[in-house]
Amino acid sequence: MTEKENLAQRGLGFLGFAILILVAALVIAAIYFLVLVPQQAPPVEVTKIELTPNKITSDQVAVLTVTLENRDRKDHMVTITFEADPEVVVYDPQGERIQRQDSICSYSFKLSKELPSMTQTFNIGGELGKGKTAATCIVRVYVICDGEKIKEYEATLSIEK
Repeated sequence: MTEKENLAQRGLGFLGFAILILVAALVIAAIYFLVLVPQQAPPVEVTKIELTPNKITSDQVAVLTVTLENRDRKDHMVTITFEADPEVVVYDPQGERIQRQDSICSYSFKLSKELPSMTQTFNIGGELGKGKTAATCIVRVYVICDGEKIKEYEATLSIEK
C-alpha cells in the first residue's frame, strides 16, 4: 500500500469515527431532553371536576364542582364552557342563570395570583318541555385557561318530572 492510500484510509477512518461520535452525542442529547429533563407542569391544573348527582327531578339541581390549582401563582383568565342539550339549565356560582347561545353557555372569571387553588360550583338544572316526562342529557364541560383548553369533561344527566 502506498503512503497516499494509507493516508486516505486513515482519513476515512477519522471521518467515520467523527460521525459515530456526532451520532452518539445526538442520541445522548435526545435521551436527556425527552426522559431526564422533567416536563414542565402546566401553570393551572384542574384537580377536580365532578357532577353530582347524575339523576335529578325537574325541581332539583345537580352540582358541578371545578377545582383549579394555580401552580405558577400568576393571574389567569379562566372560562368554563358548557355544551348541553336544551333541557339543561346552568347557573353560575352566584346563582344567576347563564344565557345560552345554541347549545353553549360560558362563565369567565379571573384566577388571582393570590389564590393557590380555587373551587367554583355551578348548579345544573333541567327543564322538561310539555309532554316530556324524562330526558337523558349529555353535559360537556371545557375548562379554558388563558385561551388554551386544559380540561374536557363529559357527564350524563338524567332528568325526570
